[in-house]
Amino acid sequence: MSSVKVSIKTDVTRLMGSIKEFPKAGQRAMVSALNKTLAMANTASRKELQSKYSLKAGDFKYKDGSAKIVVNKASASKLFSSLYIRGTRLGLYLFAAKNSKVGLLETKKNVSRVTVEIKRGHRFLLQRAFIAPWTKGSPNKWVMETDKSAGKTIERTGYSGKVYKAYPRKALFTISLPEMYRSRRVAKVIFDTSKANFERIFKSEFLARVRGFVKIRKAA
Repeated sequence: MSSVKVSIKTDVTRLMGSIKEFPKAGQRAMVSALNKTLAMANTASRKELQSKYSLKAGDFKYKDGSAKIVVNKASASKLFSSLYIRGTRLGLYLFAAKNSKVGLLETKKNVSRVTVEIKRGHRFLLQRAFIAPWTKGSPNKWVMETDKSAGKTIERTGYSGKVYKAYPRKALFTISLPEMYRSRRVAKVIFDTSKANFERIFKSEFLARVRGFVKIRKAA
């Protein structure tokens, strides 16, 4: 499994230096601003990836429903927040895979072929690939091809129950979600989103807390 960590930090000293009169309010505002900025950066980066790649919302989760993107929030003792992106290479079946007759070889009309669209608007053809479940009866499908590299056949059981000899199959994959997040394009989106929103959110959070604190003091 590969992974990548994306952190959102800020110049704490500079901002905290301007709010010495209300240190607790400033610290709480800092934590809130970091976490809200992280949520915005997370949303923006996912939208960026989905605009470029044929990814669905479910592709950002494992089959058991757990998230591939882990959010590590800031706290009073840890004034930074981060995204931890996990995941192995993605199977080609996830990218709108479908059987196709495009590019049919005239001399081998029984040769299977599959088209996939990894990047939006760019569908390409895989000669001699086919779509099938990994095991009989499994609901999960894969884009596969026969593996003749070893030159050996294995026994397989067909859907009719008949045993036959065939070459092994191998599933076809593309890059992983962490690799997508390592791209300069996504890094720029995260950086720009953080830069454009953090201080604005911090000032709003700080003023809201200070005004609440002042009202409590006057009321007392």
